[in-house]
Amino acid sequence: MKQYINFEIRDRVISKENIIKLATIGYEEYCSDKDEFRRNFNDYYKSIPIEEYEDYYRGKFKITLNCSDGSRYSSDSLDIITKSDLIDYKKINSITIDFESNEYNKMLGIYLIEGSHISSYFNKVEIKGDDEKWVNALTQQIKDIIEHIKPQLNFLSGSRKIFPWIASILLSTLSLFTFVMFVALLVKLGILNGEINKPSIQDNSWILSIAMYIIGFTLVWKIWIDDKIKKLWPRIEFSFGPKHFQNGKIKRKILSTFVTLILLPIIFLILGKI
Repeated sequence: MKQYINFEIRDRVISKENIIKLATIGYEEYCSDKDEFRRNFNDYYKSIPIEEYEDYYRGKFKITLNCSDGSRYSSDSLDIITKSDLIDYKKINSITIDFESNEYNKMLGIYLIEGSHISSYFNKVEIKGDDEKWVNALTQQIKDIIEHIKPQLNFLSGSRKIFPWIASILLSTLSLFTFVMFVALLVKLGILNGEINKPSIQDNSWILSIAMYIIGFTLVWKIWIDDKIKKLWPRIEFSFGPKHFQNGKIKRKILSTFVTLILLPIIFLILGKI
């Protein structure tokens, strides 16, 4: 009975060494599979020279690198990530590691793409095989490697869903207050004609109006904050390649510098005046 397991990889900062470890698992399975086929080759095809066994082996191993400039590189060995410097000077967008053996009904697929993409294809591992023990052992081996990959930690860890809503409500309230004060200033300066009528305490319609404005501003701010968080701390981040292409790391450094040198001193100054 064919066994199938798939699981997601998320919130990880993946290094070149991590890629090599994951790819090595697939390559070793490929080599082991080929060796087993070679040992049994003469039993299957006694009339064919042993040198020709690879022509009859139904299996493959392949690493594919997709780059930001649209180029793509593939290899049937580990050399593309161990001996070549391609992965160091190219900006890699996605990596796929494939091992298939039609001879013994085995399959391993590791699909990685940098960013916070929600995809049914990328950032997951797939394992298939007729041998349940082989599938379970390979699954555990890969999970052990993934558990030791650096996690994508930040001050939002554990509150990634709550924080954007809280920040959005605060910013929307501030936006509404700023808008009202700006309009009042224009009226005071005579740029806008008319009067700002103060709402009656008995009239509750102003509460509904404020609530509607805040909800609208909140949704707009929520979309903006979610987008920035995804870019600053992507679900999957590659920590290899040219440093000037590591956008998440660059933006986090800028944010850290801004908070440390500008924002915090202003907050402390305001608190000191209170």
